[in-house]
Amino acid sequence: MSGPIGVFICSCGGRLSPPLNVEALANEVARWSGVAVVRRLTYGCSPDGLAAIRNAIASMDLERVLVAGCTPRTLAPRLRAACREAGLDGNLFHMVDIREGCAWVHGSDTYAASEKALDIIRAGIAAVCARQPYVPTSADVVPRALVIGGGLAGLTAALALAEAGVPVTLVERQACLGGGAGEKVAARATAVRDCEHIEVLTRHEVTAVTGGIGRYAVRLAVRSKGGPALVREVGAIIVATGACSTPVQEAQLDGGAPAAANRLSPQPDAGVIAYLLRLRQDADGFFVAERRRLRPENVAETGIYVCGAAHGTATPREAELEALSVAYRALRHLRAGRVISQAPVASVTPERCTGCGTCVTHCPAAAITLHPGEALLGVARVDALRCQACGGCAAACPAGAIDLYRASSPELFAAIEAVLASGTASKEPRILVLGCEWSGHAAAELAGARRLPYPPQTRLIAIPCSARVSAMLLLWAFHCGADGVLVAACPPGECHHGQGNRRALERVSTLQQQLRGAGFDPRRLRLEWLSPDDAQGFVARVRDFTDLVCALGPAPLRAGLPSEASLVLASEGV
Repeated sequence: MSGPIGVFICSCGGRLSPPLNVEALANEVARWSGVAVVRRLTYGCSPDGLAAIRNAIASMDLERVLVAGCTPRTLAPRLRAACREAGLDGNLFHMVDIREGCAWVHGSDTYAASEKALDIIRAGIAAVCARQPYVPTSADVVPRALVIGGGLAGLTAALALAEAGVPVTLVERQACLGGGAGEKVAARATAVRDCEHIEVLTRHEVTAVTGGIGRYAVRLAVRSKGGPALVREVGAIIVATGACSTPVQEAQLDGGAPAAANRLSPQPDAGVIAYLLRLRQDADGFFVAERRRLRPENVAETGIYVCGAAHGTATPREAELEALSVAYRALRHLRAGRVISQAPVASVTPERCTGCGTCVTHCPAAAITLHPGEALLGVARVDALRCQACGGCAAACPAGAIDLYRASSPELFAAIEAVLASGTASKEPRILVLGCEWSGHAAAELAGARRLPYPPQTRLIAIPCSARVSAMLLLWAFHCGADGVLVAACPPGECHHGQGNRRALERVSTLQQQLRGAGFDPRRLRLEWLSPDDAQGFVARVRDFTDLVCALGPAPLRAGLPSEASLVLASEGV
C-alpha cells in the first residue's frame, strides 16, 4: 500500500471556469479513500503555490503528490523540484492536465467536463499510487579519450582534446597518419605525433569494447598480426573513420559504354565499429547522427561521438568544424566527471526472464543484453544509462519480465481502469486515447491550447512512445469498459525511438485480426498517425472515431475478448 497522498487542484488563475468548478472538484476528491489532503491553488507554479505544496508535504507527511492543472509538459519539472525540496521522492510526484485536456475543449458542457476532470484526477491518483520509489542511475567518467581514425577529422579532434589537457589515444588502421592528403593534414599529423598528451597507435584497430557509459574498456590489436593486445579505459570515444572512394560503373543513357565513376563508401571496418559501439548505420553503411530528444535530463551522455566523413560526404572544412564540435562536447562530458540519468528506465525481474532475447531486438538504444543466468539462454540486463525509456521492451516481453518506470504495467493498468470507471454507470460511450507523448498526445495538448472542441467522451492517457502499447494493455482497456481505443502514434519515419510506431502498428493489426476471429468488431480499435503540431488532425480523427463507436453502440466486455486473452488477463491477476 502507498502512503498518504496529497491532491492539489490548480485553477490557473480562474481560467478553468467555466466549465469547471474547482471548489466542487476539490470537495468530491476529498471524499475519496486514501486521499489525505486536498488543496485548491490559484497558481500552483507560482512561489506561493510551490510553498503551499512544500508546506503540506512537511506538515502532513505526504508520501505522494498529485497536481491537477495545466499540461505537465512545461511545469512538471518545477513542481517536482518543489516536492524534492520538501523531502518527497520527486518520482512519487505526478501531474495531470484538466485545463488543455478538459476545461478548454469542453467549455460548452459543464457536466461532461466535470465528470471527465474527476476521471482524469482519479486516473492520476491510481497511477502515482502504483508507482514505486526510484533512484536515478549514475556512473563516474574516466578522464581519457579514444579517437578512431587518423584523417583530418580525427587529428583535429585529438589535438583539441589534448590542448585542453585530456589524455588521448589515437588509433589508425594504416601505417601513417593523414593519408598524405595535403600539407595542412601533414602538418597536423606532425603536431599530433609531437604532442605529449596523445598516444598514437598506427596499424592498430579496435577489436572489442566492454564496460559501459563513463568507462569503456577498448581492446586494440595490431592489424593482421598476433601478439598481445592493448586495453585502454576511456570515458569518451570519437569515431572519425572517414570514407573511401570506390570505383563503380554507371550506365550511359545514350546506350554507350558504361562510364567509370567514383562513389564514397564507409571505411571497411565501419560495420565492426558500428557493432562494437552500438551505432546505427544508413543504407550505405555510414553512421547515422542520433536524434537529440527534447528532454536531455532523461538521456545520459554516452560519450560516443561521430564526426567528419564517417557520416557521409563532407568537405575538409565541414569535417574540421564537426571534429571541433564533438571534441568540445566530449570535453564537457569528461570534465563533468560523472554522468547521471533521470530517465524512468526499464528494469528486468530476473526470476521471470526466460532469456528469449525479444527485448534485445526491440530496443532502439541497444541498451539490453543477455548475460549468464539461470535461464537457458541467459537473463536480460538493462544498461540504465543507455535506456531511452520508450517502453518497447516491456510491451514485447512475452514473459512479462521487463517493465518501465513511470509507464509500468501496474501504473498503466491502474490509470486505465480509473479513467474509465465512471463509464460503467453512464450511457455515454467511452473512448480511450493512448497518445504518444511526442506526437498524438502533443497534438491533443495543442488542440486544447487552441481551444478546439472535440467529443467529451474521450479519455486521454499519455504513453512515452507508441511502442509501449501491448495487446494486453489494449485488451485491458476493453475489459474496463472502453467502447473504443484509439492509438495516436508518430507518422512513419518520425518516431523518436526508431521503429516504435511500426511495432505498435504490427501489434494493433494483429489484435484486430484476433478480435475479428472472436466476434468482436475490430473497428473499435484504431491506430492513427499524427504529427505533434497537427491539432486539427487530432480533433478530426477523434470526432470520426467517436462517431463510429457511437454508431456501433456499447462494446461487450470480457465476453467479447479472445479466450486466450482472458486466460492471460487472469494469470496476471486482472
